[in-house]
Amino acid sequence: MINDSQYRKSWSFFPTGVSILATQDDNENYLGMTANSVMSISLNPKIIMVSVGNNRSILKFLQETKNASVSILSSKQSNVAEFFSSSTQNLLENNNFLVSFSSSMNDKTKQIKSFLFDNVYNHWNLIDKRQSVEKIISDLFKYFINSPDKLPNDWRNFKEPLERIICDYISGMTDRYASRLHKDLYA
Repeated sequence: MINDSQYRKSWSFFPTGVSILATQDDNENYLGMTANSVMSISLNPKIIMVSVGNNRSILKFLQETKNASVSILSSKQSNVAEFFSSSTQNLLENNNFLVSFSSSMNDKTKQIKSFLFDNVYNHWNLIDKRQSVEKIISDLFKYFINSPDKLPNDWRNFKEPLERIICDYISGMTDRYASRLHKDLYA
């Protein structure tokens, strides 16, 4: 539990700003709202005040619960505030990430990916190996498409398209097993 000194100091950094108030409904679904009127009103006991409009759907659950949280946002978290201040319909139609990298971190991630593709995934030492593996997988796929009766019995009873079954069967093979099977079939 936070002591009185830490509590007082924490609130001194938050004279005003935006926060997220959250709780759960009767089905334990999380509910949240943007709140810009949050303040500490008592040190002992530690009490904060949040203003919630009478027309907010979260109000009923806040009045009935013993558990709620307040997350104070930084100026860099405007997307979080916008997310929780949207209508329910807008939230359901949201296709954007709520949490994402900063532009600086995004740039660093691109650099790492570029390095990995140039020096690991597409390294000249691995090109022959990759082509060999692609040939094994392709040959096994063609073999089972042309001879589905060669699939193990338990794989023949699935109610899926044959191509899907074969892909799933091959993807479940270990590298060693796939190589050995390919060698047995085509050597």
